[in-house]
Amino acid sequence: MSGRRGQEPSSSVATAPGKLYIAGEYAVVEHGHPAILIAVNRLLTARITEHDTSSAAAQPQTFGVDPVGRIHSAGHPEASVTWRRRAGRAVPDVEQPGAAFVLSVIHAVEELAQQQGRDLKIYDVNIESELDDASGRKYGLGSSAAVTVAMMKALTAFYGLELDPMQQYKLAFVSASRAQKVGSGGDLAASLFGGCIRFTAVDRQWVTNRLQDTALSDLITMPWPGLSIARLRAFGPSSSLCLMVGWTGNPASTPSLVGHVQQQSAAEHERLYQAFLSGSDACVDALAQALVADDEQGVIAHVREARKLLQTLSSFTGVTIETPALRALVEVAESHGAAAKSSGAGGGDCGIAIAGPNADKAEVTRGWQEKSIVPLDLSVHAPQVELAEWMGETSDFMAARFAGHFCQKAGTSRAAGNAGREVRTSRAAGNVGMEAPAGEITGIVDSLTADSFSGDVGRRMFGMNSRIAGASSNRKDDHVRLALAEHGDAQRNAFDDLAFIHHSLGSVDVNDVDMSTKVCGARWDMPFYINAMTGGSAKTGAINAAFARVAAETGMAMASGSQHAAIRDPGLEPTFTTIRKHDPSGFVFANVGLSVSVEQALHAVEMIGADALQIHVNAAQELVMPEGARDFETWPARIAAIVKASPVPVMVKEVGFGMSVRTVRQLAQLGVRTVDVSGKGGTDFARIENARRQGHEYGYMAGWGQSTALCLLGVLPDTCNTTNNDNGIRAAESDFGDTANNKARRGTNVTSSRADGTNDDGCSHAASADLHVDGAGSVGVVDSIENDVNHYGVEGVAVLASGGVRNPLDVVKALALGARAVGVSGHFLQVLNASGADGLVAEINGWKSQVRSLMALLGAKTVADLRRTDLLVTGKTAEEARLLGVDLSMLACRL
Repeated sequence: MSGRRGQEPSSSVATAPGKLYIAGEYAVVEHGHPAILIAVNRLLTARITEHDTSSAAAQPQTFGVDPVGRIHSAGHPEASVTWRRRAGRAVPDVEQPGAAFVLSVIHAVEELAQQQGRDLKIYDVNIESELDDASGRKYGLGSSAAVTVAMMKALTAFYGLELDPMQQYKLAFVSASRAQKVGSGGDLAASLFGGCIRFTAVDRQWVTNRLQDTALSDLITMPWPGLSIARLRAFGPSSSLCLMVGWTGNPASTPSLVGHVQQQSAAEHERLYQAFLSGSDACVDALAQALVADDEQGVIAHVREARKLLQTLSSFTGVTIETPALRALVEVAESHGAAAKSSGAGGGDCGIAIAGPNADKAEVTRGWQEKSIVPLDLSVHAPQVELAEWMGETSDFMAARFAGHFCQKAGTSRAAGNAGREVRTSRAAGNVGMEAPAGEITGIVDSLTADSFSGDVGRRMFGMNSRIAGASSNRKDDHVRLALAEHGDAQRNAFDDLAFIHHSLGSVDVNDVDMSTKVCGARWDMPFYINAMTGGSAKTGAINAAFARVAAETGMAMASGSQHAAIRDPGLEPTFTTIRKHDPSGFVFANVGLSVSVEQALHAVEMIGADALQIHVNAAQELVMPEGARDFETWPARIAAIVKASPVPVMVKEVGFGMSVRTVRQLAQLGVRTVDVSGKGGTDFARIENARRQGHEYGYMAGWGQSTALCLLGVLPDTCNTTNNDNGIRAAESDFGDTANNKARRGTNVTSSRADGTNDDGCSHAASADLHVDGAGSVGVVDSIENDVNHYGVEGVAVLASGGVRNPLDVVKALALGARAVGVSGHFLQVLNASGADGLVAEINGWKSQVRSLMALLGAKTVADLRRTDLLVTGKTAEEARLLGVDLSMLACRL
């Protein structure tokens, strides 16, 4: 709507600096690969002025004539145009390609404004830029990004929209991506955040897909896969390094150059392109280390390496990146002690030089002028928004790539200080390592999501062959990246439908709490563990190594991810054997699916010296996975054969879709004595596999399956009004049936022995437990952990739980519903990614203390005691449980 008569028209003004790439400018267009950028001290200004209908100069409000807004860009008539509102949308009177970014910002911001109930206005836009020369020719300082950011900031202020910096960035990215289909968004980040940054890009296709089914207001608040923005403290007042910029006078087209490289790489040179990406990742992070450390020789070495990588890319794609003028710029700088390279797309535009105390900056400038290269009086623009600092790698195993990959080549040492630690970002509950809430430090450092362990580095760390870059390892890396994105915040799940009844006088001494439990014949000191996640690529092997070190230090059990990749390719075995290398005496699960033979399953156990074997069942994932299995008919027979042949206990687990009581009964018939119901609520592999599909046609599969809480309710005795089935495998026989749980409640002795000689923990030895009631009326267990008998709805099957476990309270709730132990995957991966191995150790130790405290609060001296606590089930979980015949009233009053 137009301005209001009789009132002063409103206005808003915002500025945004230009940008330059220091390194990684081609690799960064592939999501997850890092680049270093700076903002420069030349600004673009956007001014919004509401259309003044009260002025005599204003256009007449004649009937049938629409109010007209104007976009004017000084010195750029191709970007100047008038516009009117048609059906609520700003529409230019004539198509002006130069105004595309401004109009795209208008459309995006006004879409958001309408979603927030704002009235739309007519206004004029004036753009003034310092990013061009006097004739209007562009220097290549990111004018498109600067106009997008300045317009976004001015227009959101004009409409009174309050956004935090990451939301502003995402809004700018959406605007720019609608105007131009190629680009990483790194230029937008530099222009918005200022200073020097390390950046990895979002998966652009993911954003495109989300725009089809997600409101813009929701999209800019959710985590974005692969997106990472962190501060590099470089080129500051105390730095000895000086940035020099020279302009060759030949503007280059970034979209056409980058697009041609992507087309060439995909069609003809995939292997070389992947090697380039791997080399770029290592080089960028090594350069970042050197910049932060103010290491002149390190910077020189890595800038030279970055240049060589671009020359290699140019040679196999046929794209001219370093023109003769840019080559002259580099040679002049090198001859006077500086390091130099092209910046951005190359093909013209600017080159940069980084000069330390030993460089002759005056001679560099003089030499450039002699070569008709224009030295630009630029410096790094001050940081505009506070960001978490990037101070090095996530954990010490990652630091090796600096010393091993490039520093040795250059004969220089790795930058000192903070090399083995990744920056810890602000953490709100459930937001570990992802975007901080408004008002806190904004920063994401997901270096584990970059493809940084392939190529030479992966072979040096794990002794792998060239097949490391194959489809399987790429799929594993995709899983990690997408899983991290899914766990960006603590979403509500079925555990929130569970609540304990608080009894004010029912608590016990914390020091009397015994958290130990027994799984697959082994006594664990704590009832939660690191569940199956990854392996099969160099990067995920490094993650496995980190988890193994954490498990060893905390005394926690750990499950390997699927070992299929190593079974198919022995060269990948080191990504799994690293678990035993770093955790030689801990409890470790091997992990296979049902596409393997019995012999291959046994080899997986032998490969890592496993104490038990997980068999994952994942039909829903396989169906959505582009390269997944389609025949599941042989799975039951395969399970039975593996169980019979295995020298170690076997546990069958779902992968986040949930396990029904019927499935548990079938598994019991097959000889399985331990299951992990692994319900939905955490990592959604249907969603992840669909994100990997080009057409994303299985979007409706997101959320498939049963929640972990519902699965546990289904197999918990005394809650289901079910009877013996035809095969003699007993579920809870009645509300007061003679189950082990009921006997425990009455204080009677309970002994479980079966013809097969196994007890309920899946091991071949007799089981017995003596239970007693003490004077206070609570139930105690003599040797309750060593010989704990069946407390579950299917006799002889021990139940573990995983899926959507976010905190210690979720662990205790799962234990109260009968789980013997609880697996955690996504949350621990997120903490490792954000805070490194030391941070995860601290997190796990904190969970130990909190689980113990919660047990004491609930009056549970043992894990078995938790199964007698009073628990309310409400919401959707209660509705679903009742439909399955679960009597929830029994849970509300179990003592």
